[in-house]
Amino acid sequence: MILKNTEKFPNVMAKLGGIWNNNKQLAIIDKSAYDNSFMVTEVEENTTDSLPAFSIHAIMQEQGWATLDVLKLDIEGSEKEVFEKNVEEWLPRTKMLIIEVHDNMRKGPAKSVFSAISKYDFTFSMHHENLVFTNQNLTF
Repeated sequence: MILKNTEKFPNVMAKLGGIWNNNKQLAIIDKSAYDNSFMVTEVEENTTDSLPAFSIHAIMQEQGWATLDVLKLDIEGSEKEVFEKNVEEWLPRTKMLIIEVHDNMRKGPAKSVFSAISKYDFTFSMHHENLVFTNQNLTF
């Protein structure tokens, strides 16, 4: 679907896989648990049912990006893993973070996000279900 939705935008790169705190493999936990979303877990090996996971920092390095202007995350509970490890590599270099946290799907995503964000100089606001953080040390 992402390829179809972005075909008219040559500057959009689709990277098929999941966002995680390191480059690993993920497996879908329960495909039928929710109508239009699913949760994942880290697995040790590459199987036919697994998908690659990429850290935000690895994507930044691959693309040669020193900073991220806007990072939007809606990752169905995986915020917990993304924000509990290796955030120092990318979070202080993120100008704006827009995120949905999914504590209703699992325990701990909001705690991980707020714990990581509190180490840096971000302002906070809410827009509907999105938490919006703006880095006060980086300008647009």
